[in-house]
Amino acid sequence: MNLGLGIDTGGTFTDAAILDLDTKKVLVKAKSPTTYHDLAVGITGAIDNALAQQAVDVKDIKMVGLSTTLATNSILEGRGGDVGLIGIGWKPDKDWEFPAKIARYIKGGYDSMGALAEQMDQAEAERVIDEICPQVDAVVVSGKFSVANPVQESTVCGMISRKYGIPVIMASHMTAELGIYERTVTAVLNARLLPVIQDFLKAVENVLTERHIDASVYVFKGDGGLMSLDVAKNMPVETILSGPAASLMGGMALAGVDSCVVVDVGGTSTDIAYIDEGFPRLNHEGAMVGNWRTRVQAIDIWTAALGGDSVLRNDDKGELTLGPDRVLPVSVASKRYPNLKERMTALNTVTFYVTSRPPAANFSAKDRSVYEFVKKNAPCSMHDALKGIDDVVFVREQLMSLKARGFILEVGLSPTDAMAVRGEFNDADQEAAMLASRSSAPGYPRSRGRWPTRSSSWP
Repeated sequence: MNLGLGIDTGGTFTDAAILDLDTKKVLVKAKSPTTYHDLAVGITGAIDNALAQQAVDVKDIKMVGLSTTLATNSILEGRGGDVGLIGIGWKPDKDWEFPAKIARYIKGGYDSMGALAEQMDQAEAERVIDEICPQVDAVVVSGKFSVANPVQESTVCGMISRKYGIPVIMASHMTAELGIYERTVTAVLNARLLPVIQDFLKAVENVLTERHIDASVYVFKGDGGLMSLDVAKNMPVETILSGPAASLMGGMALAGVDSCVVVDVGGTSTDIAYIDEGFPRLNHEGAMVGNWRTRVQAIDIWTAALGGDSVLRNDDKGELTLGPDRVLPVSVASKRYPNLKERMTALNTVTFYVTSRPPAANFSAKDRSVYEFVKKNAPCSMHDALKGIDDVVFVREQLMSLKARGFILEVGLSPTDAMAVRGEFNDADQEAAMLASRSSAPGYPRSRGRWPTRSSSWP
């Protein structure tokens, strides 16, 4: 047979499907929870669940297609590596913001024809490099009109690589289009996503090797096209909207029409996109994700950080709010941490923290201290951390930094817990969801021990 294996790693579940490439018939489909602490676990679970449903010779799998919402979700949630930005020959306008930890701007740059506008000061560049590099996971170098002449960008990148050996991104390599703001945003987001997508792709490769699946592997781009693994590892920003693009094409196939609107509600985000006469409608200005306008060509889509695992909280007026942060649902966390219900009752809170992926090699002493404490005491409350970590001054800020970078995940109440209470999600602890709903939703029915019904005021 001529088979294809599709894998989609979303914010909540990892899905796998096997289809006959000749007849286009789906033979089997399966899913497994996405495991942020080790993506290979969720990927393995999805693939093995699919293979277990039908006798398939893995030698018949000739193609593997990957899609993921990891890049989109990471941007929406502010997760990813710490990035430094070095601007050459320009300074940002007052209303410009970049998703970088630290940014510095030095003399230099070219004009629109590629002619030298100002000489770059090597000593100034070295000083800025030495200031930035010890604080970050990767660096972006973005020069004025570097798309016309990238020499100064290349020079600074070489200086960084020789002295520090950390990933460095030239903004001119991200796009050939003008627009220093959008080009720089795209480069910084690409740098932030390097650890996220590289972990994902490495996990996929390991799982395929262990299952003796020797096939061509392609990754969905945000415009519905495909790229190789090597390109995806270096250009993870191209996977922005990868999952929604794959869903859009799949939705068209399932609907059996050439033009349609597809609404995809996932665990972390909700996406709405369009198919016109068999082709995805593209946003030629560049993908807009959250507050960031990029130069990534992608499907024209509306994305909101609202999904099944979006956090439910009461605001200062007592009103129930949804999102935008993603949490590990209480009902799911309770199955992983049997003492969670006892801790919720004792501390009168549903907010706890757990580690979500292995520590980075360049962790600072403060990072490692907080990370190891949370790992040892998971589920760890903020009170636990503030009281128990005595070698870090600003524990709360350090914990939030690790959360923003994806190493720590918050446990909280979400719509997934509402589904667990109603009995609509079986792979969860219903009792924990009920306990969390009663303690976290003042003004909503408590005596019945359940969420309001669909006909009540529940949104």
